[in-house]
Amino acid sequence: MKNMLLLALTSTTILFAADEPKAFDDLIKGAKTVRGLFSIHETDEKAYLEIRPEQLNKPFLLFTTEESGIGEQGFNGSQMGYFKTKVLVLERRGPQVFWRIENTGFTAQAGLPVRNSVDRSFASSLLGTSPVEGKPHPTTNAVLVDLGKVFLTDILDLGVEFESVFRQPYKLDPKTSYFSSLRANPETLDLEAMHHFMIERIQLLPLLPPGAPSFPDVPKPMNVPDRRSILNRVHFSIRPMPDGGYKTRLADDRIGHFFTQVRDFSSDTTFQPEKRFVDRWRLEKQDPNASLSKPRQPIVYWLDKSVPTKYRAAMKEGALWWNKAFERIGFQDAIEIREQPEDSDWHSGDADRNTIRWFVVTDGDYAIGHHRSNPMTGEILNAQISISEGVARGGRFAVSELVVPATSAARPAARAAAQSCRIGEGFATNMAVALADLQARGLAPDSPLVEAFVQDMMKELIAHEVGHTLGLMHNFRSSALKDLKTLMDPKYQGPRYGSVMDYTPFVLPARQYPKSKLYVQDLGPYDYLAIEYAYRPLPPASEQSELNKIAARTAQQPELAFGNDADAPYDAQNLLSIDPDVQRWDWGSNSLDFIREDLLAYRDIRKRMEEHFLRAGANAYQSMRHSLLATLSTFSFKPQVVAGYIGGSTHRRVHFGDPGSKDPFEPVPAEKQRQAMKIFEEFYLAKDSFDVPASLLNRADYDHFQAFLSEKDVRPEVPLVEIAAARQKEVLDMLFQPVRLNRLVEAELRSQKPFRLGEMFESLDRAIWDEVAKGQEVTSIRRTLGREHLRKLMALVLRGGAGVPEDARSLARKSLLEIQGKVRTARQRSGLSAETSAYLSETAARIDETLKAQVQRTAF
Repeated sequence: MKNMLLLALTSTTILFAADEPKAFDDLIKGAKTVRGLFSIHETDEKAYLEIRPEQLNKPFLLFTTEESGIGEQGFNGSQMGYFKTKVLVLERRGPQVFWRIENTGFTAQAGLPVRNSVDRSFASSLLGTSPVEGKPHPTTNAVLVDLGKVFLTDILDLGVEFESVFRQPYKLDPKTSYFSSLRANPETLDLEAMHHFMIERIQLLPLLPPGAPSFPDVPKPMNVPDRRSILNRVHFSIRPMPDGGYKTRLADDRIGHFFTQVRDFSSDTTFQPEKRFVDRWRLEKQDPNASLSKPRQPIVYWLDKSVPTKYRAAMKEGALWWNKAFERIGFQDAIEIREQPEDSDWHSGDADRNTIRWFVVTDGDYAIGHHRSNPMTGEILNAQISISEGVARGGRFAVSELVVPATSAARPAARAAAQSCRIGEGFATNMAVALADLQARGLAPDSPLVEAFVQDMMKELIAHEVGHTLGLMHNFRSSALKDLKTLMDPKYQGPRYGSVMDYTPFVLPARQYPKSKLYVQDLGPYDYLAIEYAYRPLPPASEQSELNKIAARTAQQPELAFGNDADAPYDAQNLLSIDPDVQRWDWGSNSLDFIREDLLAYRDIRKRMEEHFLRAGANAYQSMRHSLLATLSTFSFKPQVVAGYIGGSTHRRVHFGDPGSKDPFEPVPAEKQRQAMKIFEEFYLAKDSFDVPASLLNRADYDHFQAFLSEKDVRPEVPLVEIAAARQKEVLDMLFQPVRLNRLVEAELRSQKPFRLGEMFESLDRAIWDEVAKGQEVTSIRRTLGREHLRKLMALVLRGGAGVPEDARSLARKSLLEIQGKVRTARQRSGLSAETSAYLSETAARIDETLKAQVQRTAF
């Protein structure tokens, strides 16, 4: 009995000893240690983070960069814009360390009763938890936690994003995920985690019974060796909160700066509780009393070693344009450009570097400039510019495309929204047409002149993206600086755009190149104003009054006016946009003049293609097809720019009392709206709007290799009828949208001589049914257009729709009656083709049925 008791006590002692926490030094024995802001101890099994007591309950900033991707569907490497900066607090709770994300969007002045309510009303979040491993350090009392418990989990929900796009249940596997890099210095902690997303087997769609509608087309990951496995590298950076020396600056809606918004409930007498701080760098003079001084800390951008050597000089030049604006407010060499050495040991995703990077994708061309700021003050702390190699490649005819040049439209909505700047993809398509223009007039795509054109484009592109990383939004009003005649005059030496933050078209400049460099070659007057507002040193006592004076100049000087994405939202039918001067890819104080000249240029390019494109070579037919499709794309036809005039109004960002300001709204003159309708009639809805020589269509071959590798069905020939139908449907969709219809109805309340809704209906009837009225043959493209127009009118008569004004229904019925009369007369003509006769017969029957149904519906 005594021996049994002794054995039991011995076993218990051994059990307790086994559960005894290991000593700090025993846990990290043999580990590779990196010391810095936080120390990391990496063993064969784990990566331990050492947390000192003074680092608990203290805010840090967490940055995230998607370092690698799969080069498709928006999952691209070198991207930091998808994930917002987070304020991170490490909190010890018993045996656990909580990684808590602070809620920084709401506040109130300390000491006020409402502050208690704010603190209770808005929840924070938990990034993850890590158990404390072993005993604290005997001297410093620091503790160790397993980094993998947080950063080798899917804290970014990338698995959900993969599944939302590919409809396969991808999950992060922590057993096969690992840290590919662990680095630290006194200012930052940088982790790179290789996240492994996997599925055991590809999920198949269920079989459908005969006749059932098919499932929507779902993309598959094409750029990975095995679709069941995706290794995705993510970069995490942790850095301390900046010190308290930064001074916030309130944003003003008359000038476009990115801003950090905090809702302050300290007072209930303000118009809005939000405070909006300009996102800007902490830029301070070395000598505050000098009129021109170097900054204490310049804004340094590093050209990543991935950037092709031949573009580096152009990128440097474009980026350094901004130094002129800083010099005007007293800063010398505020921006510096350096090149990353080939043997450097730092990574471009590190939080202490601002980088310009080059990345590769297979389904889109774009560039993007992102900055990361303190979410409590707006102080910019880090920036990154990423440029797709397709921006430079996209317009060169050494490659060919199967369809109209690819855009980022395939990206899922959440990731597309993150790619808020689309100048890169526009440049790729725009340059394709511009180079097609140059080539159609005898210039080879690899000629020195064309290469210079591409280099100049790169300068503008980098200047635009650097502007974003300095805190500037787009300014889509800046292109309305001068009339087209002045801008096209080689003798004119003034600025041709108000801002480099606009989206600038190339085709007309290509026609003048190199006599007149009509695209952006320097900062515009608005850019100087925006930099002055954000960065000019001002005495605290007079800062707000001085800022108001700067912003008020936008009403006094037209070249300083501002309008951004909120005024011209990415809306497929251009509905929310009301101001035709705030548009993408337009030019001149009357964009309609530019659009007309541009569309004439596209016609000329198509006429000249065969003469200059067909040179001996393997890709001659494919290059010609590529250019032909570019001239027929939505981007080239720009119907949204023209539609912006119909029912539009000039919408000014002014404050009451601004010297020289006009009313916020001023309707577009009726004559300009008629000019817009004439452009639609001539270039979109006329018989010859989509004329392409038969010989050109029969020579526009596709890329056989790409077709073989693609999983999508590809039309070998150019489907001109379908392309024309798509472009014309876009026009009709825009014009018949309820918002525009209502604006035209309301026009009589806002203008003494309005452009009326009935005039728009008459214009469309005249343009679309011209051959029918004359009893002529109707081509396939025109028959397709007529049917689409008929569908729109019938829908208005029978269903109306949410928000559709009754006047539109009445006018649609009137149009159907008039078309009915034209069709009856045309059917009496002999010699028409079977297709045209059938089309007329079908049209007559559909109108009869619609009008009968409408009568019954009204009577009921």
